[in-house]
Amino acid sequence: MPPNTKVKEFAGSNTNFQRVLAGKVTVQDFFTKPEFAEDKEKFMSIYKEAIGERSPDSLFNDESVAAAWIAKLRFNQEMTDEQFTKLINRSEEIFKGNFDDLNLTSTTPEENDNCAIMWGIEALNGIQAFDSGATRVRLPTGVAPKIVKALEDGGAFARDSTHATGTKLVDKGLGKDIAQESMRAFTPRGMGALLVVPTSPMEVVRWSKPPTLVLAHI
Repeated sequence: MPPNTKVKEFAGSNTNFQRVLAGKVTVQDFFTKPEFAEDKEKFMSIYKEAIGERSPDSLFNDESVAAAWIAKLRFNQEMTDEQFTKLINRSEEIFKGNFDDLNLTSTTPEENDNCAIMWGIEALNGIQAFDSGATRVRLPTGVAPKIVKALEDGGAFARDSTHATGTKLVDKGLGKDIAQESMRAFTPRGMGALLVVPTSPMEVVRWSKPPTLVLAHI
């Protein structure tokens, strides 16, 4: 799927943004350093027209979702803006606890909640995006254990991981692979699995209490 026409034109004419897409300038630098301020403003205008602004009560701010959109532009050429927006919005529903169960088996990317959670992690990380490994995200109270239970009900299983042993709390994390390999085209940086790991002793008991978990997409 060809990229958004305006962002394609912007990338074609703006050397700094070309460097961002090539990974030569970090998203964090692009969004924070004064020398990129004018280019950032132009990019954010394109983003708001293509994706739309977040509501005041959103868990994600516009810059965070725009940073995730840059990841999509870099690594997910087959993915449409409509699919991206649907996954971001669904991830927010999940991270607010507004769900009954998780669909982890659909082979339609925008309907798969594993993909949605991955993109939600990307948005929560915002401009401090990461290319591999693990990241910690904070969720509203009570949501983390609800997600863990829904993942278990959806077929996630205990799996060995250096991310799990790295916490010194558990030997295994709770993992769920994407429904099929071709869906890597619709996950951040082609990630293939979601891993959930407790990060405090209180969480090890039924993985409940504090709303902080490590979610690693591998």
